[in-house]
Amino acid sequence: MVRAGLTDLLGFFGGDALGVSQAWIVVPAVAVFAVAAIGAIDRREPGKPVHMFLLMLSGPALMALAGFSTPRSFLYLAPVAAGLLTKLFDRQLRQGRAPGMLCAVVLTLATSISAIANIKSGTHPFKRNSVVPYQSIFDFMNANAHGSALVLSTDPVVLRLLRDAGSERCAGYFFEVERCLASGRRYDSVFVVFGHSDQSVDEQFIARFKKLIADVTAGRSKVATLPAGRDEDAALKSRLSGVPLETTILTVDYYR
Repeated sequence: MVRAGLTDLLGFFGGDALGVSQAWIVVPAVAVFAVAAIGAIDRREPGKPVHMFLLMLSGPALMALAGFSTPRSFLYLAPVAAGLLTKLFDRQLRQGRAPGMLCAVVLTLATSISAIANIKSGTHPFKRNSVVPYQSIFDFMNANAHGSALVLSTDPVVLRLLRDAGSERCAGYFFEVERCLASGRRYDSVFVVFGHSDQSVDEQFIARFKKLIADVTAGRSKVATLPAGRDEDAALKSRLSGVPLETTILTVDYYR
């Protein structure tokens, strides 16, 4: 419950970009927002429209209490948050508290700027797959592929992007790749994309998949390896979640 609430706050105010070790960056913005929300309560006029904004916030709060931790689902509340913050800034300005207003604005903007700066390029990502350099993976495949190619992947995004690019390489997500092997065809090149998701599922399942990799690559030599993406928060995430994560997000092995 507590972890879900903290995850939702970090994801919402950090734009799904700031990692757990950067959570301190959103603390000032969360504090300013809390002041804005509390300050918007008017007990003398309960029918004020602004109270609708506050009621809209109760849903996510109850969902967090139930363990829901998918902050992107609360994107629709961004205008609500902006409206409450704007009312706070306006109220402080009208009350002659310009320095306080300026401080609140700076703290709020600092969080937004930090989140924008970490999008697609951070080594402390909120979501690991948001900073995987997929283009580098495809460049690696294109530079090394020789003849027909087979791609085994524990990352579904790789397969989706390959399909969207119209790639003729036969590829599969985990055991989906068995359809490429059904005909008994031998491929000239084999790429194995292995990553953090392998730690999130059944150990027996992964053992079977590793055996499949061993069977497919039997008699071949590993020619090159590409480490794709880094997550400097991997150790902290491992302690918090109990799922052992590598600093390298994905590893691409090329066999020939």
